[in-house]
Amino acid sequence: MVVVIRAAYASVITARTGHVGAAVEAAAGPAQAVEAYLRAMIAHLAAHPEHVRVIVEALDERNGTGIRDRARPEARRRPLAALIDGAAASGEFRPDVDSRLLAIVLGGALDAVVAVVAGGAVVAGGAGGAGGAGGAIAGAARAR
Repeated sequence: MVVVIRAAYASVITARTGHVGAAVEAAAGPAQAVEAYLRAMIAHLAAHPEHVRVIVEALDERNGTGIRDRARPEARRRPLAALIDGAAASGEFRPDVDSRLLAIVLGGALDAVVAVVAGGAVVAGGAGGAGGAGGAIAGAARAR
C-alpha cells in the first residue's frame, strides 16, 4: 500500500508542478507570475480534489509512507518567494516587501484552501471561488 501511495503522490506533485509552472511561464510580468502561481495552484487543486486526498494521505505520518515534504518548509516556500522578489525588483510590488514572510502567509492561505478542498467545499471559478482568491491575496503586495 505504501508503494502505491508514494507513486500516486509523485504523480500528483508532477501534475501540479507542471500546471503551476506553465501558468507562471505564461504570465505577462513578475506580479502576474505571483498571481498565476496562486491561481494555478488553487485552480488545479479545485479541479482535482482527488489530488488533495492523495497529498493528505501521503503526508499523514500514520500511513508510514516516509514522505517528509513537511520537514522542508523553506524549500516549499522558496519558489513563491523568488517570484515575489522578482515582482519587487521590477517595481510591481513594494520594494520593502518581505518575500519570505509573504510566502509563508500565502502558503498558509493555500493550505487553508487545500483544507476546504479536502472537505469538498471549494467550487472553481467565480469572484469568491477558487480562481479569484489568488489575485486578491497577491494584490496586498502591489506597489501603490
